[in-house]
Amino acid sequence: MKTATTSLSAFGDSSIQTPSKSRIRQGCHSAGPNVSGDHINLVSSSMPSFPILHRSSEEKILYSDRLTLERQKLTVCPIIDGEEHLRLLNFQHNFITRIQNISNLQRLIFLDLYDNQIEEISGLSTLRSLRVLLLGKNRIKKISNLENLKSLDVLDLHGNQITRIENVNHLCDLRVLNLARNLLGQVDNLNGLDSLTELNLRHNQITSVRDVDTLPCLQRLFLSFNNISR
Repeated sequence: MKTATTSLSAFGDSSIQTPSKSRIRQGCHSAGPNVSGDHINLVSSSMPSFPILHRSSEEKILYSDRLTLERQKLTVCPIIDGEEHLRLLNFQHNFITRIQNISNLQRLIFLDLYDNQIEEISGLSTLRSLRVLLLGKNRIKKISNLENLKSLDVLDLHGNQITRIENVNHLCDLRVLNLARNLLGQVDNLNGLDSLTELNLRHNQITSVRDVDTLPCLQRLFLSFNNISR
């Protein structure tokens, strides 16, 4: 295991923007010029609080398995009907406060909610195929409601208000966990993360580190900008 203090992790401390960093991430961020909503309409529904999303035929043909609603000034997740085949969904840079209306997207493997106003992890229990969950730069205070996401490979929670590591022990396939820029005071409760190769804990309030030596696959540990005494 390598403890790194200066080199960048796979996710750094901020948004995942670079398409080349992984094949699955590339699918969401480099799908083409119309992915950003050029042919997407949000119309009123019988539920006034939730608009219904409609895509043009061209959009559905070109990007049948992915949908980007980045920078659409959304305050809620719209109702997404007839898109059960979606595998990649991007809600980056909106004002969403709660994860909802996506429980029907059971083929989803990539969900990006970076830079929103989400306070609680919820609404994901049916997404059992999800492999990448990006929730960086939100207002989340607690790691919770991940019980059914046993296929998770990447969990990014950087830039939130999380005070302790918990409720992740069942994520035995998780390879990357990013908790940089939170309010963590100690490192523990890592048992069960037998596939974890990268753990980013930069910019927290950590004074003690435990359980790290029990992670059999850990290769990169990032602990700079904490209060650990040597």
